Amino acid sequence: MAALVPLSGAVIRHAEYFFDPALSFAQGWNQIYSSAVGLPAEIVATAVLMEFWVNVNNAGVLQALFILARLITDCLLVWITVFGLFDQLQGACLAAYLRE
Repeated sequence: MAALVPLSGAVIRHAEYFFDPALSFAQGWNQIYSSAVGLPAEIVATAVLMEFWVNVNNAGVLQALFILARLITDCLLVWITVFGLFDQLQGACLAAYLRE
Protein backbone atom coordinates (compact mmCIF):
# COMPACT_ATOMS: atom_id res chain seq x y z
CA MET A 1 0.00 0.00 0.00
CA ALA A 2 2.91 2.32 0.66
CA ALA A 3 4.16 1.85 -2.90
CA LEU A 4 0.69 2.45 -4.32
CA VAL A 5 -0.03 5.64 -2.35
CA PRO A 6 3.01 7.15 -0.60
CA LEU A 7 1.63 9.06 2.36
CA SER A 8 3.50 11.22 4.84
CA GLY A 9 2.84 9.11 7.89
CA ALA A 10 2.94 5.67 9.37
CA VAL A 11 0.46 2.82 9.16
CA ILE A 12 -2.16 5.01 10.80
CA ARG A 13 -2.34 7.27 7.75
CA HIS A 14 -2.80 4.27 5.47
CA ALA A 15 -5.70 3.05 7.61
CA GLU A 16 -7.30 6.47 7.32
CA TYR A 17 -6.79 6.67 3.56
CA PHE A 18 -7.83 3.14 2.59
CA PHE A 19 -10.48 2.31 5.21
CA ASP A 20 -11.92 4.77 7.70
CA PRO A 21 -10.73 7.55 10.01
CA ALA A 22 -12.25 5.64 12.94
CA LEU A 23 -9.95 2.70 12.24
CA SER A 24 -7.00 5.09 12.14
CA PHE A 25 -8.05 6.56 15.49
CA ALA A 26 -8.38 3.11 17.07
CA GLN A 27 -5.05 2.01 15.64
CA GLY A 28 -3.34 5.07 17.09
CA TRP A 29 -4.68 4.32 20.55
CA ASN A 30 -3.61 0.69 20.18
CA GLN A 31 -0.06 1.81 19.44
CA ILE A 32 -0.04 4.14 22.46
CA TYR A 33 -1.37 1.38 24.70
CA SER A 34 1.16 -1.08 23.33
CA SER A 35 4.02 1.31 24.06
CA ALA A 36 2.72 2.14 27.52
CA VAL A 37 2.40 -1.53 28.51
CA GLY A 38 5.25 -3.04 26.51
CA LEU A 39 8.21 -1.12 27.87
CA PRO A 40 7.51 -1.70 31.59
CA ALA A 41 6.80 -5.37 30.87
CA GLU A 42 10.14 -5.71 29.08
CA ILE A 43 11.98 -4.00 31.96
CA VAL A 44 10.44 -6.34 34.52
CA ALA A 45 11.08 -9.40 32.34
CA THR A 46 14.72 -8.40 31.89
CA ALA A 47 15.15 -7.90 35.64
CA VAL A 48 13.62 -11.32 36.35
CA LEU A 49 15.89 -12.90 33.75
CA MET A 50 18.99 -11.21 35.17
CA GLU A 51 18.12 -12.36 38.71
CA PHE A 52 18.66 -15.89 37.42
CA TRP A 53 22.36 -15.20 36.76
CA VAL A 54 23.18 -12.38 39.19
CA ASN A 55 22.58 -12.57 42.93
CA VAL A 56 20.73 -9.34 43.61
CA ASN A 57 18.39 -9.05 46.59
CA ASN A 58 16.45 -6.14 45.13
CA ALA A 59 15.15 -6.31 41.57
CA GLY A 60 14.62 -2.54 41.65
CA VAL A 61 18.36 -2.05 41.26
CA LEU A 62 18.36 -3.97 37.99
CA GLN A 63 15.24 -2.17 36.80
CA ALA A 64 16.84 1.20 37.55
CA LEU A 65 19.94 0.18 35.59
CA PHE A 66 17.86 -0.87 32.60
CA ILE A 67 15.83 2.34 32.68
CA LEU A 68 19.05 4.36 32.86
CA ALA A 69 20.54 2.41 29.95
CA ARG A 70 17.38 3.01 27.93
CA LEU A 71 17.43 6.75 28.65
CA ILE A 72 21.10 7.00 27.69
CA THR A 73 20.58 5.21 24.39
CA ASP A 74 17.48 7.28 23.59
CA CYS A 75 19.32 10.53 24.34
CA LEU A 76 22.28 9.37 22.29
CA LEU A 77 20.06 8.60 19.31
CA VAL A 78 18.36 11.99 19.58
CA TRP A 79 21.76 13.68 19.83
CA ILE A 80 22.99 11.86 16.74
CA THR A 81 19.85 12.77 14.82
CA VAL A 82 19.68 16.42 15.89
CA PHE A 83 23.31 17.26 15.28
CA GLY A 84 23.47 15.44 11.94
CA LEU A 85 26.09 12.94 12.97
CA PHE A 86 24.24 10.00 11.44
CA ASP A 87 25.94 10.44 8.07
CA GLN A 88 29.36 10.67 9.70
CA LEU A 89 28.73 7.53 11.75
CA GLN A 90 27.48 5.72 8.68
CA GLY A 91 30.64 6.70 6.82
CA ALA A 92 32.81 5.56 9.73
CA CYS A 93 31.07 2.18 9.85
CA LEU A 94 31.50 1.80 6.09
CA ALA A 95 35.19 2.68 6.35
CA ALA A 96 35.66 0.17 9.18
CA TYR A 97 33.90 -2.49 7.14
CA LEU A 98 36.03 -1.81 4.08
CA ARG A 99 39.27 -2.05 6.08
CA GLU A 100 38.61 -5.67 6.94
